[in-house]
Amino acid sequence: MSYLSRLLALLFFVIASQQAFTQNHQFSVGAGIVSSCQVLEIFSDFLSTTISIGSVSTDSQSSTSSLFASYTYSSNDRFRFGATFVYEKIDKDLVNQLDDSDLGESTSTY
Repeated sequence: MSYLSRLLALLFFVIASQQAFTQNHQFSVGAGIVSSCQVLEIFSDFLSTTISIGSVSTDSQSSTSSLFASYTYSSNDRFRFGATFVYEKIDKDLVNQLDDSDLGESTSTY
């Protein structure tokens, strides 16, 4: 998905969500910069490099921003029910540091 199509989709959902507010229903969409999944990936990269004593590391990491859509229903002033959908994809290359050979690719989708 190109950057322009993501931006247009986000703009559409923001405008649509502004129109969708009612007393009982609430829709929202957005994008995140740094998510907990990215923090966990950094921690796991650190652990894999440490456990392999520096022989395995990651290179060329790329990721999408975390995109989310949320719906909330409030039956009264005290209770709210809802659901949230989040999508994020992290790609990286695994490299053997001893002989600079590629070990493969790792793709994580959340």
